Amino acid sequence: MVPENTIFYANRANGIGAAAEGVLRRQNPPTLDLGARAAMLAGIPASPGDYDPIAHYNRAKQRQG
Repeated sequence: MVPENTIFYANRANGIGAAAEGVLRRQNPPTLDLGARAAMLAGIPASPGDYDPIAHYNRAKQRQG
């Protein structure tokens, strides 16, 4: 069961912690820098299927910019 107020990020990742671990291979979201990694995660919720960096890396990188 997914807690309320949790965003789906793709690849069965619900919430920022799961996205950081599953998509970016980071264990602790507070260790994300405010640059590239945070920007990557910020772009995914708009369309998780289209901006999933594992399945559609080029689209995700373009959205990240």
